[in-house]
Amino acid sequence: AFLGRLGLGRPGAWRGALIPCPDGRPPRLSSGRAAVIGDAAGAADPFLGEGIGQAVHSGLLAGQAILESGLDLYQARMASGLWHEHRHARLLARVVYGAPALFQSLAQRHPASTELAWQVLRGERTYAGVWPGLWDMLRRRGPDGFTPSAKP
Repeated sequence: AFLGRLGLGRPGAWRGALIPCPDGRPPRLSSGRAAVIGDAAGAADPFLGEGIGQAVHSGLLAGQAILESGLDLYQARMASGLWHEHRHARLLARVVYGAPALFQSLAQRHPASTELAWQVLRGERTYAGVWPGLWDMLRRRGPDGFTPSAKP
């Protein structure tokens, strides 16, 4: 109705797609002089589903690798960097999304706990570094169960 009032026509059928974040062995990212980055590399964040940051990051890594020695370096840097982080993000997604009521309750009882997610988004904490903060929150260490200044 809203689109009709604006003269924009009727909406098409709803569609969806899987978020490209492979589980298990990291995909092959290059062959010869060609490489895939971003969504084509399956680099979306497994916890948030976000992909722009990973696309930019993987593109920078590919470009640096080409300038330094070649695309094999890109594969190695993705394995030790982004894919390592994605293992932690995937595990966190399974834990949090597997018990959403529990984690919503924890967030309500400890509002500062959402700072963990903001620290990841701001690049101040890695997904691997979320575990100590989450553990502290669950054990109720500190005045509100969370120490925002903790670094990975």
